Amino acid sequence: MTRIPRRPAPALALAAVLLVLGAGVGTARAIRAEAPPADLSQPRSVPVAAAVLSCPAPAATGVTSSVVAAAAPAEEPAAVRGQLTMDRLTGRGRLEQPGAGELSRTRGQAVTAPVPPQTGPVLIRGTGALAPGLGAVQFSRTAAGLGRGIAVGGCDPAGTEAWLVGAGAEVGRSATLFLTNPDEAAAMVDVELWGPDGPVDAPGLRSVAIGPRAQQVVRLDAEAPAGRYGVHVVAREGRVATALRDDQYDGLQPLGTDWVPAAAAPATRVVVPAVLQGSGQRLLQILAPGDAGAVVSVRALGVDGEAAPDALAAVRVPAGSVAEVELGEALGRQAAALELTSDVPVTAGVLMRQGTAQGAGTTPGELAYTAASTALASGDQATLAYVPTGAGRLAELLLTAPEGGATVRVVPLAQPGRQAPSARTVLVGAASSVLVPLPTDAEAAYSVLLVVEAGSGEVYAGATLREAEPRGPMLTALPLRSAPVAVPVPAVHADPALGRD
Repeated sequence: MTRIPRRPAPALALAAVLLVLGAGVGTARAIRAEAPPADLSQPRSVPVAAAVLSCPAPAATGVTSSVVAAAAPAEEPAAVRGQLTMDRLTGRGRLEQPGAGELSRTRGQAVTAPVPPQTGPVLIRGTGALAPGLGAVQFSRTAAGLGRGIAVGGCDPAGTEAWLVGAGAEVGRSATLFLTNPDEAAAMVDVELWGPDGPVDAPGLRSVAIGPRAQQVVRLDAEAPAGRYGVHVVAREGRVATALRDDQYDGLQPLGTDWVPAAAAPATRVVVPAVLQGSGQRLLQILAPGDAGAVVSVRALGVDGEAAPDALAAVRVPAGSVAEVELGEALGRQAAALELTSDVPVTAGVLMRQGTAQGAGTTPGELAYTAASTALASGDQATLAYVPTGAGRLAELLLTAPEGGATVRVVPLAQPGRQAPSARTVLVGAASSVLVPLPTDAEAAYSVLLVVEAGSGEVYAGATLREAEPRGPMLTALPLRSAPVAVPVPAVHADPALGRD
C-alpha cells in the first residue's frame, strides 16, 4: 500500500516560514554587527613568539674549549616576559649559564655558557619577548693538534633550503656537513654538489633522513671528493639547520679549521662582506649552479674607497661549477667587501689564509671564511653574539655601504654584573667600508648589537676575530645578518556567506 505524506496544517506552515525569515534577519544583523575593524583588513606583522637556533658541534676536549653565546638584543637591559635557554639536542639537560635566573628573562644582555665534554649539538631557545631578533654563535679554540685555531660558527634556524660555498676534499683536507633537525618530526633532505669541473654526482646524498631532534654528520670527502664545493641543501620533508666545516693539514702540520658560513641564494648581484685585511692568501670562490656560464664583474668596496680591478672585471665561471680567483694584489692589504654583478645568478664566498700555506713550511697555518650575505636596511638590527676578550686578541667589524651613505649604531651588550664598552655611532660613506675596532680589554666577553638608523642606506656587515699566538696567527670570520623580529599576518576579511546553508 502506498503511503501519502500528510500536508502540514496551514498555521504550522506559516509559522515555520516566519521562523526561517526571522532567523535570516537575525543572521544578517549579526554579520553587520561583528564586521572586523578596518585595520584587520590590511596585512600586518606581530612579534616573533618563539625562536630556535641550532649550534651544530660545539666541542670540548683536552685541547679544545668551546662556548655558546646568545643575545636577545636591546640597547638597554630590560626584564621582560619570556625565557632564553640552552638545551642539548639529544637527551636531557641544559648548559649551565652563569646568573641563569637573571639572564633567562632579560633582553639586552649577553648570555654565555661553557660547553662540557660530550655535549653534542645545542639548541638555543627564546620565547616571548626574548624571541625577536635572537642571535647566537658557537666559538671554539683548539690549542694544539690538527684542529689548531679558533672558529666561530653561526647558530642558525632550521629551514627548507641552504647554500654554501667553500671547503673541499683532497689530500690534506676534509669537509664535514652537519644536518640538524630540531623538530619533533623527521626530516629528509637532498644535497646537491658542484665542484671545479661541474656538478658532482653523489647518490648517497639523496633522500638523507634525519630523525626527530637528531643530527646527521656527512663526510663529503668520503661521499664525493672535489677540490672545492658549492653545496645546496633542500628539505623534501621537515626542516634542517645546515653547517659545513673545513679542516686542512699537511701531514701532521695543522693548516687551519673553520666553519663555512651560509651564503645568500644565487642572484645577479651579491655582496661578500668582511674580507680580512693584511697579508696572506684570499681566494674568491664563485658558484654558478645553473645551466649557463656566468661572466662576473667584481667591485671592491674597501676602507680606502671603491675599486674595480681590471683582473676582476670579467671573471668567467663555467655552467654548474665553482671557479676560484686569487685576489692577490687586486685588493692590496685593505679590508674590503666584494660586490659581484653577473649576467646569470651566482653566489660566492672567500677563503682567507694566514701563516703557512700547504707545502710551504713547517709553522702552523690558519684559515677563515666569509660568504655572500644579505643587506641590513633602515631600521634593521643584527647581533654579533660573542666577542672574546683578553691579551693578544683583536676583534673588528667591517661595515660596507655599496650605494648611499649609512649610519649604524654599535652597542656592546654585557653579561650580567659586568661592564660593556661604550656604544658608538658609525658613519659609512657611499661605496666604501669602515673598520670598527671592538675593545678586547673588557673584563669579560660580550655581545654587540648593530642598529641601522632610520633613513640610512643599506649596510653589509661582518666580523673578524684574531689572536696572536707564539706559533702563528689564529683567525675566524662571520658575516652578520638580521634575525626576524616580526612575522607577517594575513589580512582578515568578513565572509557574509559563512554560517549559511
